[in-house]
Amino acid sequence: MLGQLQDPRKEIIDCRHLFSIKIAMRLDEPTQVDMVLGDGVRQRGAAAHEISEDTPGVAWAKLDGRRDPDRARAFHTTDADLDELSDYVTAGHHDAPRPLSGIEAA
Repeated sequence: MLGQLQDPRKEIIDCRHLFSIKIAMRLDEPTQVDMVLGDGVRQRGAAAHEISEDTPGVAWAKLDGRRDPDRARAFHTTDADLDELSDYVTAGHHDAPRPLSGIEAA
């Protein structure tokens, strides 16, 4: 089950304390961090209220059973990347595709 809210101050999802993974993306106020992730999580480093608009995909995650939160960042896939992937798949290529733009090969 996936529950999402835009304003953590409102009790729209009354069972949100039962979710085992909580994720906070950019928030407006420091108090909202603890509302989303749990009491005291902001003091343990989860600064979701300080995430810059220039860093899309950044979030703080809190897993049940773990005391400290983890900083996370989702990758960014552009429309051009998706077009290239679509062309590759529909063309039936069987060799390894080149890395997406902005991703270094290991």
